[in-house]
Amino acid sequence: MRSVRSHLGGTVIRCAAVILSLGCLVGCASQPITSPPLPKTLPESNEIPGKSALRSATALRHDALKNLHAFEASKYHCATVTVIDTDSTDLKGDVLVDERGRLHSGVITDRWVVDACGTRQVLVLVFQPDGKGGDYIVIAEKSK
Repeated sequence: MRSVRSHLGGTVIRCAAVILSLGCLVGCASQPITSPPLPKTLPESNEIPGKSALRSATALRHDALKNLHAFEASKYHCATVTVIDTDSTDLKGDVLVDERGRLHSGVITDRWVVDACGTRQVLVLVFQPDGKGGDYIVIAEKSK
């Protein structure tokens, strides 16, 4: 009888430990994750300086700026981003922009110089059509 009682006691203690652990996890998970605020709106004009092939792709340029703000906010906690210069460094395939300002074919690789909260950065942006009327945009810091 004693072994059954000690076995049950150990099981009760283990169950209590699991319940307390889960309670702690739920409590931790219910805390809000803070991230920097994104700008409520993009600048009035989504024009960009420089020689990027995106100058004629209005919808793609808007998406690029939106993604750039999200990139800077998530990586550097910065909501103030200014594009200083752009240049298309590589065009692959027949680069065609449709009447909506979306990339229809080809791949564009750009180099963008931006100021994010007072820090100048050189970024590489790659634009590729997704085949469904949208675009893939990859943003990465240029390696030194």
